Amino acid sequence: MRFLFTSSALASVALLLGLSGATEAATARTGEIDASQIVTYGGYEWVWASPCGAVDGCSAFDMSEQATYGWRLPSNEEVWANIVSDVTAFIDAFKTPAGLESRYTGTYGASYACAAGWFNPYDWCDVNDGYNGYVWNISGDSWYETFAIRDLSPVPVPAGLPLLVGALGGLGLMRRRSASRG
Repeated sequence: MRFLFTSSALASVALLLGLSGATEAATARTGEIDASQIVTYGGYEWVWASPCGAVDGCSAFDMSEQATYGWRLPSNEEVWANIVSDVTAFIDAFKTPAGLESRYTGTYGASYACAAGWFNPYDWCDVNDGYNGYVWNISGDSWYETFAIRDLSPVPVPAGLPLLVGALGGLGLMRRRSASRG
């Protein structure tokens, strides 16, 4: 008996396997992505995750570890709204300031943030492909660049805030007691 699969069904299965950590290939780097490789753009945090497509790409794409840090593949809507609408501005956002570590120095005379090593065995990004608009989504080719996205983290409460609240509460209580005595 033969089964007929549509390309979208195959892409869905491959994406599910890739996100579940079922891939055999190891990533070049582990742990949380270095902050110098993260770009804030369009209200999200972005990383340049691979020089290949996330599904059926030129290397195994493994999102399992980075998903625990909140990273995910962008939806088609997020790709269109943030990347395709102005691909030059988006790729320019990945240029690294002088002095920061860069994973890749492109042919455009600048260094670019590239977190590919945290998602696959490759530790480089194709800046030319990025500027030419070759950005992977579900319908993208296997050699398109892949970006990962996560929501901006809320501003953390400083560790000393509970201590400050306790001290002010204690001061108020002392003043109340001294006012009732005197």
